[in-house]
Parts: sequence; structure tokens; C-alpha cells
Amino acid sequence: MIVVANPPEPDLYLFDKLIATAFSSSIPCAMVVNKVDCDLSTTKVIRDNYSNAVDNIFNVSAKTGEGVQELKEFLKGKLVVFSGQSAVGKTSIVNRLFGENRRTGEVSYKTQKGKQTTTVSEITERDGIRVIDTPGFTAMDIDIPEDVFPWSYPEFSHLANECRFTDCRHINEPDCAIKTSVEKGEIFANRYKRYKEIYKEIKEKDKYDKKY
Repeated sequence: MIVVANPPEPDLYLFDKLIATAFSSSIPCAMVVNKVDCDLSTTKVIRDNYSNAVDNIFNVSAKTGEGVQELKEFLKGKLVVFSGQSAVGKTSIVNRLFGENRRTGEVSYKTQKGKQTTTVSEITERDGIRVIDTPGFTAMDIDIPEDVFPWSYPEFSHLANECRFTDCRHINEPDCAIKTSVEKGEIFANRYKRYKEIYKEIKEKDKYDKKY
């Protein structure tokens, strides 16, 4: 489960990589938008980009408790890993869910980046809910082969078989169902734009690995 908030500024490239990695490993992925008591614009950004990429998006406030009960019901019977940037409120949500009072971080107003307080992964279990709270991070190397990556986007996977070429990378190929869906507005254009940039990153990494 990816936890996001603003502040810090949401890193959509990071979220894309996390979702692709989870989907390619057959791991269900959901998103939680925290701090909705002080920012609602992020909820629209997340829904525009990811409403057809993840099954569930929850809007919560760890501070006020808004939306937390709905999230709690969803988590029952599951083992869930909270991941995301530092200071988005992962530990604060755990505190609200379980009545804990663990130390939480804050945002540096100079850098607008999170100050990390969780340094090891911690599991909390109660009432049929198991949550692993992980340290926040700001960057991620994606480790998906170049030929697998085009299949790692949930909203692409059910359309890819409609492409003219079975090995379509959805970049420059003609009669690409993904590009057609982007043109129709069925796939969010900015998410597709980031897909192309991450694909380029993977290709360059593969070339480097083969060279050395």
C-alpha cells in the first residue's frame, strides 16, 4: 500500500515504479492519500493518475481520523506493507489505526522533504490487521526487464493484446492500442509520458549491464 501526502511534494515517478514492481510480481496495490484535512488537491492528482491502475484509493487524515475507519475495514484480514516517501504520515496512520503513539517525523520547510524517523520495518498486529511500517525513501531503481516492463502497468495489460505487434513497447510502434487509449483520454496522458521516460531509463540500464 502506497501512502502519499502533500507535503512532501508527491513523487509520481516513484509511485509509478512501485506500482509496476508490485503488479509485475502479482502483488495487489492500493493507495492512501493522507493529510486531506489540509490539502485536497493531491486527491485529484492521485485519482487522475491512478484510478485505473490500482483497485482502491483511500483519502484519510491521520490527524483528524477522517476516512480511517473505511481504511481499517479494508485492512482486516490482510498483511499490508506501508511504503512511500518520508513524512507522508505512514507511522501517523498506524498510530491512528491501532491507538499507538510512536514517534513521527515532519517536513523540512527548507527542502520540503521528509525527515525520516522510522529506520527499520516494524509490524503491528491487532484486530485481524497486520501492517508493516517501512522507512520512507526518496528514490527507487526499478528492476524489471525491458521486455516485461510494457506488461507491468495494470491499465495497459488488458489492452496490450490489441496492439498489432505482440512485443509492442507502446513507444513508436504503429497500431498501438495503448497510444490510441491515451489519445482517447482513457489512459491519463501524464502517466503515459512518465511510462516512456521510465522505459528509456530501463533500456539504458540494460545496455550498461550488457556492456559491463
